This record gives sequence, structure tokens and C-alpha cells, in this order.
Amino acid sequence: IIYGAGDVGQAFISQLTLTKWCNAILWVDKNYEKLKQSGMVVASPELMQRIPFDLVIIAIKKEDISRSIRE
Repeated sequence: IIYGAGDVGQAFISQLTLTKWCNAILWVDKNYEKLKQSGMVVASPELMQRIPFDLVIIAIKKEDISRSIRE
């Protein structure tokens, strides 16, 4: 799962798409509704509680926000 659809999250998705290093099964962001309107395929973070996953990459530039998400 990639958490964050800003510049860092978009860079992660781009690299995963190019390298095919792994499959991102879900891309989430708290502003998912706004981002979906702009054409991005982003879901609500609440979906993380309903699907199995191996790893979450918190793709957020600001450390304090990243720490808050992790907690």
C-alpha cells in the first residue's frame, strides 16, 4: 500500500509502474475524494483495515505528518 498521493506518492507510483518491482494493491490518501475528481485512482485510508497487505509505504515529505500517519 502506498499512503500519500502528493509529489512523493506520485513518484513512488511512477517508479513502481516503470520498474515493476512490486505491486501496489492500494493507493490511499486522506484527500482521496478531491484527488479522484482530478482523475487519480486513490482510495480512502479506511480501506486499509479491510484488505490484507504486506507493507505500507508512507510517501509523505513532511516528517511530522508522516509520523502522525504511522501512529
